[in-house]
Amino acid sequence: FVKGENDMNAKEVYSSVDIRGFKGKEQNFFLLNFWRGMPSENPKLTPHLPSVPRGNSIFYRLLRPEFVKTHPTPLSPNANTRVTEEAKDWIKQLDDNEIATQSLVNEVIPDFADELSIKHMNTDPNDGFGVDITADMHRNGINVRHMGVVRQRFWRKLRGTCSMIFHSRKVITNRDFSTQIARGDKVKVLGQIYHISKNPEDKFDATAIYLDRNYEDDSRNFIDMFAGEVEEEGNSEQIRELLLAEMVARTMKNLLRLYLRHAAMTMKISVANIQVTLMTEFLNIITGANVHSDKFWSDQLYMGIVNRFGSCAIAESERKTYRVEMRHMIVYMIKRFTDMFGIQLTNDAISQLYATPNLFRFVPQDINKPGPRVKHNIADVEFADAVLLSYRADRTRSFDYQNLIVNHNPFIYWKLSERMGSRVAHNYGKGSMPFSGYFSARCEFEGTGPVKNDDLNRCVKFDAGQKCKIDTKYARELCPTDVFEHFSIEAWASVSGAEGTNRVVMMTGRASLLASREETWCFVIYEQGVEVVIEGPKIDYNNFHHLVGTYDGTVASFYIDGSLVRELELRPEVTMRTTAVQMERQEALKDLNEREKEVRDTCKAKSEDQAVKFLTTKEGRNLIRQNAIKIVEHSEFRVKMDKKAAEKGMVRISKKDAQAQAIKDYKEELYMKNVQSASEEYRKLKEELEDQNTKDDEYARELLSKAMCVGSSVSSRRSKDGRNFFDGFLCHIAAYTRCLTADHVREHCHAATQSRQPQADRLYSLAAIKFQRALKLAPDDPVVLKKYAQNLCNYLDFDVADRSGDRKSKRKVNKAIKEFSKYHNCDGLAEILRRLPSDPEYADLACECYTNILQFAPNYFKFDSYFTLKELSVVPFKFSLTDVGSDLLKVSIAADMFRKVVGELSLATAYGEENLKWIQRLESDAAVVSIVVKAQSDADARIVDLTLYHDCSDLTDSDLANIADAHRLALVLNIKGAKEITDKSLIASARCCSSLQALTIDGCEGVTGKALDGLKQFTPNLKLLSCQQCKFIDDSYLLPMLPFTPQLCVLNLNNCDLVTDNFLKVVGVQLRHLELLHLAFCTSITDEGLYQFAVTVNTTSFTSLDLTCCRSITDDALVGIAEKCKALKYLNICGVNRCTEIGGKAITHNCWDLEYLNMEDLDLITDNVFHFDSINDGRRAVDQHMLTKIIDLNVSECARLTDKGVGGISQRCANIEILNLSGCALLTDDCCQSLVREPRTGMPRGEKLRKLKLGYCMQLTDRSIEILSKRCVKLHTLDLSGLVHLTDPGIRKLVMHCKSIQNLCLARCKRLTDKALCNLADYLWIEELDISNSNKFTDEGLDVVSMEFTGLIKLNISNCDKITNRGIVSLGRHCLGLKQLQAVNLPNVSRESLEELKSDKGHCKVVMDENEVLPEDGNKL
Repeated sequence: FVKGENDMNAKEVYSSVDIRGFKGKEQNFFLLNFWRGMPSENPKLTPHLPSVPRGNSIFYRLLRPEFVKTHPTPLSPNANTRVTEEAKDWIKQLDDNEIATQSLVNEVIPDFADELSIKHMNTDPNDGFGVDITADMHRNGINVRHMGVVRQRFWRKLRGTCSMIFHSRKVITNRDFSTQIARGDKVKVLGQIYHISKNPEDKFDATAIYLDRNYEDDSRNFIDMFAGEVEEEGNSEQIRELLLAEMVARTMKNLLRLYLRHAAMTMKISVANIQVTLMTEFLNIITGANVHSDKFWSDQLYMGIVNRFGSCAIAESERKTYRVEMRHMIVYMIKRFTDMFGIQLTNDAISQLYATPNLFRFVPQDINKPGPRVKHNIADVEFADAVLLSYRADRTRSFDYQNLIVNHNPFIYWKLSERMGSRVAHNYGKGSMPFSGYFSARCEFEGTGPVKNDDLNRCVKFDAGQKCKIDTKYARELCPTDVFEHFSIEAWASVSGAEGTNRVVMMTGRASLLASREETWCFVIYEQGVEVVIEGPKIDYNNFHHLVGTYDGTVASFYIDGSLVRELELRPEVTMRTTAVQMERQEALKDLNEREKEVRDTCKAKSEDQAVKFLTTKEGRNLIRQNAIKIVEHSEFRVKMDKKAAEKGMVRISKKDAQAQAIKDYKEELYMKNVQSASEEYRKLKEELEDQNTKDDEYARELLSKAMCVGSSVSSRRSKDGRNFFDGFLCHIAAYTRCLTADHVREHCHAATQSRQPQADRLYSLAAIKFQRALKLAPDDPVVLKKYAQNLCNYLDFDVADRSGDRKSKRKVNKAIKEFSKYHNCDGLAEILRRLPSDPEYADLACECYTNILQFAPNYFKFDSYFTLKELSVVPFKFSLTDVGSDLLKVSIAADMFRKVVGELSLATAYGEENLKWIQRLESDAAVVSIVVKAQSDADARIVDLTLYHDCSDLTDSDLANIADAHRLALVLNIKGAKEITDKSLIASARCCSSLQALTIDGCEGVTGKALDGLKQFTPNLKLLSCQQCKFIDDSYLLPMLPFTPQLCVLNLNNCDLVTDNFLKVVGVQLRHLELLHLAFCTSITDEGLYQFAVTVNTTSFTSLDLTCCRSITDDALVGIAEKCKALKYLNICGVNRCTEIGGKAITHNCWDLEYLNMEDLDLITDNVFHFDSINDGRRAVDQHMLTKIIDLNVSECARLTDKGVGGISQRCANIEILNLSGCALLTDDCCQSLVREPRTGMPRGEKLRKLKLGYCMQLTDRSIEILSKRCVKLHTLDLSGLVHLTDPGIRKLVMHCKSIQNLCLARCKRLTDKALCNLADYLWIEELDISNSNKFTDEGLDVVSMEFTGLIKLNISNCDKITNRGIVSLGRHCLGLKQLQAVNLPNVSRESLEELKSDKGHCKVVMDENEVLPEDGNKL
């Protein structure tokens, strides 16, 4: 060890004695000479390798680190040297080294050869048959110098033939076998394995050899003999060729180096031209184009192979022929030779080499770069490049449009991606939530936006007629008072209406973006009371455009779709407009003054004209006369009152003068009045002008105090709610307190219109290549593994977000899994399993990782392993392997994981409080999964329902016994469908679960009546027993059980055809709490037993009876049931075809509480069953309560039912939700009118209908569909199969009203076309669709179905002649959740296409044959 001066802890480094330590100037220590850090191979134990003088091979034939790491005993690098001669343990070191070398030669190499013999290989020799032989050998700790002995172990045909002699060990050869095999070798003759005799006395020469035992078959001549050691001979020929090609390439590399050294020594200089020339000739030697190729191969190359890999690498008999035999490996040898030497060939040379490799002639110009190659085993450089690329890819992936905008620090940024009903537009800018916007109530949400790099890509629709807009509160930052402050505004807008008006996109106190009434885009800036308008191009309706307006304190710029439309220097423009405004105001005032003067000047003439006109009138003349009289009277009064009037010359005025004076006075008064009126008018105009100017100035000042508004102009005194409302779609509104540069604008537009996926894909791919190179150098480095898996799975996350992608990432992960599996890198597989996203879509990848890990290391998962059991415990839930409907493989893998997890004592309660260690003993995978899922859900442990999550048909007797033993307090046990269960385990379960109250053994075909003896003995509290399809249960076992289970209230014996009347006569007496009795297909039951049951059963509690297909029952028994069991709520008499109108009436007139009634296939009943019989039964209560509680009614295949009967159903069943009228051929369009409106009173009906079946009601037309669609708007399931009169317009009317339909059957609707499918896609979300037996549906219609109904679960396209492979491919691409596809008899669809769909969707059941049984109902097509 070396201990530094400042280091308190010792550091131990193991190496040979050659290591040297140095102390640096800065007190640092340095270690050199690690060249012999690994132990050497013992030369005596590797005789297949050429011997070296004085045993010097111990200095360079070292053991691989992988071998030393896995070898159980520590090894010394000095073991084979004399430096340990004086050490106490030098003999042990030497012995350990010998044991290790023996292990390598006798165990590791043979095991590796056996592994190669069964390895999966492709057929491409250019790719080395898909095997990286060097990496495989290094992974197993084998040096490439052992390729010769590895090759020798594979089976090869010996050159020549031999003769075999009966009962003799002697083999006569026609060629020398002694040069091709050695004593003790294993050989194969006529399929029998022998060994060559090791006895030196036995002949072993060119003419004969001896075997280890006699040949006991007939004597034969010219027999082929094979030699080899591996157990399987399948890959022998390819592996031998691959190993020889690798040895050729490596030997050629060494020879070229030798020639290059010799040339440099001879020329005393290293010249590139000489190097390229030599490289070219060596390449031509490999291809055979050099004239000395054969000689070189047989002499120098052959001896080079033997000297490096040993004589076992290539036989003497191959010396003359192996160049010709290896012609198909030329491309591989060239690739390996150029890779090892660092030679880069031109693309043209590579392509031509692949086309014609044999005798291909290289020229110096074919070499781009002659090397050199720096060889190292340090993964740090590749790993650093990979991590950097991965980081850049992650940043590209996560840096969507929102992140880009936010990165440029907008004050307000509204994405407008809110969902329906939102009131707030969230602000993602630096102004944060206080500056969020508020939608008006009439905005429409969740439109499709223009931004590809936005996960939601939504927009909001604004309707000008509805005055839609977004308001927020005032922000001083967006309305700077300093006219030199920078700002920018940005929006994505699409105009759709309101032509000829101004439509404001967004507006702040400083600027706005709008669509003008001249139909152009505009950027408007408000400053000093003026508007500076920068006009853009014409509006393109219904298309999104990126609008940006910027101002840098001097220049305003307007960008559309990333391009500069126009820029304007603002100051001169504002000054010019301000001056123009002032001059305009002065001109307006001057114009008013001039107009006033003109009016004043015209007042005298105007007054004269008015006076003349007035005086010609009677009113005028009277006025003048009166005024003249007043003047005369005034004159006379003055004269009379003044005593000196005469002296003063005062005389009384005459009438004529008085009249003239009156006219003059009137004209003067009129003149003054007109002048005053004109002055007042123009005074008001001047005041209005001044007020308008004041308001304009105030509005300009108000703008700086107004909050930003989107969709209209800001509010003002003139328009409180705003004006100039926008009509169209908007999104990604942003306002900045800075000026965006042209580069920023282009970056925004490019980020929105160009997907970031290609760039991220490229970076992830480059990173993956770098990671793979790093892993080749450090396959077990946990840091490299972690980062590589993180890189792959981050790409998966990106691909999940981009559902439109073609899942390149998933293919890359799958490729990485294969790569890890190829090298048995379990840690790498575990890291991928750890890093995979939590998504069911990647369940197949998780399963593949898990199965490959177990294949290579069955005990890999441990409590403290690289991937711990605690991590494994959540994997089944992480990938939904336990979900209902999961395929058998996923369930099996999930069960195996659960078994491993609970097998660890500390994790036995990992899935709840219950200790589940016992589930390791269960053989049924489905049972294991069901129990774990139930335990994790914290459900009642006393309820054991094994069918709740998965089909447990593989449950065995031992499984059931273990389950029962673990649930001794169980109250409920459901093992429906467990076909392997027998009486023994069922009795044992009853013994364990003595408190059992409910037992379901439906479909347990191995159970007989003997099991009931155990129930009778151990389960006295049993209340529910369901034995459907248990065909061996009969009266002899049922009757003795009844007295011991008096609490039994539910008894299901459907399909137990051995049950007879004897049971019915007793069950009603013994079971006084009986509520349910189902006897479907119990064909031995007759009227006698059923009537006796009706008389004896407790009618107050009995509510459910199923008599399906009990065909011996007649009206007599049904009348008895109806009259006695009036509390029935469930009654099924399907197929009881001896029932007539009498029995039907008895049921409908007496059983008033019925909620479910099934009268299918009763062809003797008529319409009268559903009408009140006032003649034979006049009870008013019957008329009042008859069928009023019915919710589910099935009258299908009732051949005599007509529109009248449907009218009776409509009249009585006001609350019906499920109605089946299929096969009632007499029904017409009038019946549908009855379904929506009660015939007698006209009351509305049908609004509660959820499920309606009208299949094969052949007389129904489009009119029926139109009638139904307007009222039955809640329909969820609709069957219209066989309606031959139904057309495309009828389907359109249906879907326009009934938008809740999810399950639709249109089979055999012969007149429907692809247009009907398009109508479905426009209005509905379909999950189950049947369009079978319709010859007008084509691939175009199926494409619409696939793309629009991505949630489709079940589809039937059988017998659709025009559907081809293209439609099937579309289904596979778009319908990711498809679980069942029926595709029988499709003449234009290949079986291969359906098989490919089936393999791609492991969860999907694809039915291709008519006799194939469907998984749900067991019915054939």
